[in-house]
Amino acid sequence: MVRDAAYEALPKDLRADYHARFADWIDGASRSGRNDLAEIVGWHPEQAHRYFVELGPFDERGQALGRRAADQLSVAGSMASERGDVSAGGSLRFRALQLMTTGDERRPLILGELGEALVRSGRFDEADEDLTQAIALSELAGDEMLRMITFMSPPRGSTR
Repeated sequence: MVRDAAYEALPKDLRADYHARFADWIDGASRSGRNDLAEIVGWHPEQAHRYFVELGPFDERGQALGRRAADQLSVAGSMASERGDVSAGGSLRFRALQLMTTGDERRPLILGELGEALVRSGRFDEADEDLTQAIALSELAGDEMLRMITFMSPPRGSTR
């Protein structure tokens, strides 16, 4: 409770800066290829990004933090799905998408992966929306291979 009270007492600009600095530190410390830290490495720039958006003006530093967080959260989502944690895989990919710009070239693939996680969770209406959007974005980008991967790939662990 003391930690939480101290954190809440900090001005948001300091919180954002501390999250960004910790993200830099942990990213440097995890460069050994340890993807098992991806969720933690993604959480801190995600928090810094959110504070920078809230505080404004939103600059290149905030955008870079959002891209970094999206990268790490996407990796963490893939790892969660690979270990069979469909809920976490979907949630992490959803968070990654929230940080991506509408024109981000990774959106169709992450939307497709999120749609797959939603199908595996039995959330078919939401999955249909995300998969339809993923296919439309890949078609718009003229990326036939991505469209095929998004549309045709069976869920991991499936025998289809």
